[in-house]
Formats: sequence, structure tokens, C-alpha cells
Amino acid sequence: MTSILFDPDFAGPADWAALYRQLGLQVVPAKMPREDKAWKRPIIKWREYEGSLTDDATYAGWYGPQGEFRNRENMGLITGAASGNVWVLDIDSHNHPQAMKWLQALIDEWNDGIPLRTATQRTGGGGVQIFFSAPDGWVPPTNKTSMGIDIRGAGGFAMLPPSMHESGVNYAWIKSYEPWLVGIMEAPSWIIEAVDELLSQFTKVERGERTESPAQAVDSFGQIVDGREDYMTRLIWGRVVSLYRECPFDPLDGHQLEMREAWKLYDSNVKSRLFEPGTPNHVRLEREGRGPSLFAQKWDQAISQWNTKVKEAAALPAPEKKLESPQERQQDEDVDLSPEDIMEDVFEWLDVMGIKNLPDPEWLIAKIIIARSLGFIYGTPGAGKSFIALGIALCIAAGMKDWWGREIKHTGPVIYISSEGVSDIKFRIRAWETALNINADELPFFLIHQTIDFMKEEDTNKLLRTINKVVQTTGEMPVF
Repeated sequence: MTSILFDPDFAGPADWAALYRQLGLQVVPAKMPREDKAWKRPIIKWREYEGSLTDDATYAGWYGPQGEFRNRENMGLITGAASGNVWVLDIDSHNHPQAMKWLQALIDEWNDGIPLRTATQRTGGGGVQIFFSAPDGWVPPTNKTSMGIDIRGAGGFAMLPPSMHESGVNYAWIKSYEPWLVGIMEAPSWIIEAVDELLSQFTKVERGERTESPAQAVDSFGQIVDGREDYMTRLIWGRVVSLYRECPFDPLDGHQLEMREAWKLYDSNVKSRLFEPGTPNHVRLEREGRGPSLFAQKWDQAISQWNTKVKEAAALPAPEKKLESPQERQQDEDVDLSPEDIMEDVFEWLDVMGIKNLPDPEWLIAKIIIARSLGFIYGTPGAGKSFIALGIALCIAAGMKDWWGREIKHTGPVIYISSEGVSDIKFRIRAWETALNINADELPFFLIHQTIDFMKEEDTNKLLRTINKVVQTTGEMPVF
């Protein structure tokens, strides 16, 4: 990166905002501590600005010569797609010494103990926030842990210098690690792997785990999980306890039908923070770790306590107040759900500007198949459609660089559904192995050979459960 000339000692709020915009960051005006107890958030409605950098007119309305907020000291960054996939590793070193030990151990092991040369700031509360850009293929999540390590990624928000903290201390860039000098580096693979591992532990819920309060689940660090996951937990617990009151006999099927009905309520009341127009909400929630897999896991956990905690809770008088939805809960956190986050029961619609701001297509196979899309191979009987489909699927599962000269952009697990002609697929796979001199025995390629009626809800739900089982087996989402 080429250094940008910037003098923080003589810069006003509008100058700071112009710097961040020059760096490609989505800077927005934020609240002051005196204005709101939950002040660490934008003062504007900001969800519409998650997908891409604002246009010049909008920015000028905030920070231009006549901008409404040009003299407002507090400002922040919308992390994720709007800022070029920049994300923040938030280390609360002030209150959680183990958080900095976790980071230092990683740096000692992978970078010879040398701090990473990327933009790093000291928060007004005494913590450290390190800025990275996300590599292709990895969507930075937004999540919290109880050990003082938080991730601000897709749909997240972080305060920026020169914002004033409630302590009276300004946020400030650490000397020699200012973004106009060192830039924002792409996160190395070992940081990505460490974050994924940390969050997998954080979101893990042990089956049959006993908690102090059965109405809430705890993560593996012993902290009650809040936000959407907390809403999920309370919704599930309330429904399972109600089922016990209706019929206390131990369910043989785990009340799967009731679980699906509860999931529909959850899916309608929360919204993914990933900005991907055209991708269903439940798919984006699953990629965030807030989707059907976690819902089924928490449901099973509650059912496993049917004759213990559920029975005890059901013996108490039923509460008169209905379960709160996310919009009825406000929490003093840096990132929180607001009424704009709640999905309305309408299809998403876009005006012309919204269409133009859609992200460019991401190819699965260059110029042939778009990632996360629905496509069709059509032709007369015997034309070779199945051979083409199977060949593409095996190449993707094998991690090959191209298919007939067309670059394969993403590789990984493949789920192949075929309800006819199953008996000869093994011969086709052997022929593919022979032609390419590849052994396919260990490839993440999975065949579903039963007939599936996509007009029947029970079939589609069974397919979703099957896919989730494959994900649990491979540890990866299927790419095709």
C-alpha cells in the first residue's frame, strides 16, 4: 500500500471521515455516550449501507461542506462487504488478560512473536482492535465470546478514532500501526483458522448439558449467548415446556413436526447479517451458525431434558407474557439487533439503484455456473446430460483446477441427487477415475438415490436434515 498523507493532530471529524472513505471503508456517523446508554452504534439507520460503499451524494450529506454530521466526533465502521470485506478482531485486553494471551500465543507460534503490520487501534475502554481484510471464500462472521475476544464481520459495527468513549478517552490508532501508514492486511490463514476454531467452541452446546437456568443455554465458556441465538434458545425452551404441559409423555419422535413449526417462527423473526440478495434467509443464517443446524441441536438438547428440567419448568405456572421477539429486546452491546433487522413477511424488492449495487456474479466454474445459483442442463434423452453433471460434480469434489479448460473457482463437498439410473453410476465413476487417473474413494462426493418430491414439505425438510448431516460429517458446507 502507498502511504496516505494525513496529520491527525490537525484533523477535524470531516477530515477523519474523508480518510476512511479514501481507504475504502464505510464510515458512518455514530452516537455520543451522552445520547444513549447503548451508544456504540450508528446514529442513522444503517442496515441499507451494509452491501456496498455509499454513493458520493449520501456521503456528502453526512460529511460534506454542508454535511449534517461533519462536526460530529463519534463515527464508526460498518464491517464486511460495504468496506471491502474488512473485519475487526476485538481483544478486550483490559478486562480479560486471557484474550491477549490467546492472541500472543498465535503470534509467537506463527509470526515469530512479531505483531502483524496492519491497522490497529486502542479503544476508549482500553482494549485493542486489529483490522484485517477477509480472503476470498471466507465470510467474516460477527460474534462474541466470554473470554474477551469478539469478531466484527458481516453486518458488524466498530467505533473509529477520534470517537469519544464514555470513559472520556478517545479511540486512537496505535503509533506506527495507523491505517494511512500500514494499510489493512489480508488475514493470514492461521488467523482465520484460529478464529473459526474459537467460534466453533463458543457456539458449541453439549447435549444434555445442565444449566443454572433451563430457559437459557450457555456456550462452552459458560456465558449465556445473547442476540439471535438467545432468542432461538428461549423460543425453543418455551415451546418444549409448553409441549410437556400439553402431553407429558416422553415423545418418541422428538416432536419433529413441532420443531419445524418453531423454526418457521424463528426464521420469520430474525434476519441474517450477510448481504446477499437472492440468497434465502435460512441459508445465510446457516452460514452464520444461526440456522437450522444449530436450531435442531438446541431442540435435541431441550428434549433430552424432558424428564428433568423440562418437567420441573412445566410444573410452574405458565407465564402470561408472550416470548419476547428480538425487536422487544435492547442490549448495551456494540452490535445489536434493531427493528430494521427483523424480516418482514414480504419478498425483498430492489429499485434500479439497488439492482446496480448488487455484487457481481461469483463463478463456481468460470463463465458456466454461478455460485449459489440454480441452473439447468437440458437436452434430448441420451445426449449425455448425466455424464456432464457427474463429471462437473466429481471435478469440484476432487479439488481440480479446471473442468475442460474452464477454471473451477470453488471446490469442496458435493451432494448429488439421482432417483433413476443409480445402478450404473459406479461404472461412470470408474470411467472418470480411469480417464483422469484419480482415485475417487475419499472424495467428499455424496449420492442421495431416493426419490424426492420437492412439492412435499416433509421431503424437503428431510433433504435439509440430510444436508445438515453431511455438513456435520465433513465439517464443510457443500459448494455444489
